[in-house]
Amino acid sequence: MEICELRLYVSGNTTRSTRAIQNLRSLCDSEMAGAYTLEVIDIYQNPGAARDAQIIAVPTLMKLKPLPTRLLIGDLSDTATLRSALGIE
Repeated sequence: MEICELRLYVSGNTTRSTRAIQNLRSLCDSEMAGAYTLEVIDIYQNPGAARDAQIIAVPTLMKLKPLPTRLLIGDLSDTATLRSALGIE
């Protein structure tokens, strides 16, 4: 099984950012323990990263691997949509 490579763009320590991180980690830890990597990028601390990735809204989850690349915007509270984006059956 290929490792799922994830990148989550957030905006500081806001409620939406915190919720997105918690929702994502909770699902990944229960469904893909040891089979994913997660890089959290704060666009306030690293605005160039968001610009380079063409991120226009946050929180934004980018699934880089396995292909196809997927983008999901929001606090990631919709578990069904999150599971689908991550390819979890």
